[in-house]
Amino acid sequence: MEIKPATLAQVRAGRDGRRVLVEEDVLDIARRLTLIDDSLSLHWNENGEYFVVVQTDRDGREHLVTTAQELDGRLLDRILQLVHPSYDLAGELDRLDAESERAADWRFREKTGAVAEKLAHALRKDVEAKNRVFLPRGV
Repeated sequence: MEIKPATLAQVRAGRDGRRVLVEEDVLDIARRLTLIDDSLSLHWNENGEYFVVVQTDRDGREHLVTTAQELDGRLLDRILQLVHPSYDLAGELDRLDAESERAADWRFREKTGAVAEKLAHALRKDVEAKNRVFLPRGV
């Protein structure tokens, strides 16, 4: 069960919006998040209406870790997955890219399948193709 991240539209809407720091005593999730790593903090983006997990480095710079539309244990599971030494970001991005390509190919085939079949039949008919293969002797 994956946690649903904020949509791109939400992130764009909340880009310059005010973020509200979710204090440790307000939510148990925020407390547990800081137990995983004390540089992590949980915020609520008012404009985009989504939660943001931010990591603050030693220089005080904030880095986006992840976003979520709902706040529950799945967010903690995702953070634990991200901080685990065996986590492979490049592998996950490759997997997501391949999934996206497969979905786009499927949508294209669904849209063009029947028309492409009719077109192929019409082309074979126009060129009077017999769909035979001729092999030279000895092959």
